[in-house]
Amino acid sequence: MSDVQIKKLDYPSASGIEFYDGKLYVIGDDATNLLVLDSNLNIVDSIPIIDYPGRRIPKDIKPDIEAVALRDDNLFVFGSGSLSPYRNSGWKLNLKEIERYSYSLDLEPLYSKVKGWGIDQINIEGACFIKEQLILVNRGNKGYPANHLIITDLPYSFCCAKRHRFI
Repeated sequence: MSDVQIKKLDYPSASGIEFYDGKLYVIGDDATNLLVLDSNLNIVDSIPIIDYPGRRIPKDIKPDIEAVALRDDNLFVFGSGSLSPYRNSGWKLNLKEIERYSYSLDLEPLYSKVKGWGIDQINIEGACFIKEQLILVNRGNKGYPANHLIITDLPYSFCCAKRHRFI
């Protein structure tokens, strides 16, 4: 049996993680930035993605970022969709660009379409890409106990992207 290592990070919350090019990218449901760690779990960078004056966004307006997924050199970050309009946003970050840019994604059209398919409560908790499709994990709760995999083609998922330069 191997040892377990626990390391405390100075970060408001953590809900999603991806590994790319020797680095870990951590996002939190109420954090304003993406935390970048090296393979020894040391903080090496912090990438702002949400413009908010504090480190932690209040619960009633937070984007509730719960899912992150990697496709090629791009990291996609997803709001849970559980409280419109605050949680219907996402971001795309190209991790190879020298000049840092993010693209904000309006996920409202996608989440509205999902509701039209009969999923009354959106609560995205996971994401991944397989071939030309995006798979989102929708988590149920006590009042709505069904869990779902939402499978959508990529062009539809990201039709409303807007470019932003990192500060």
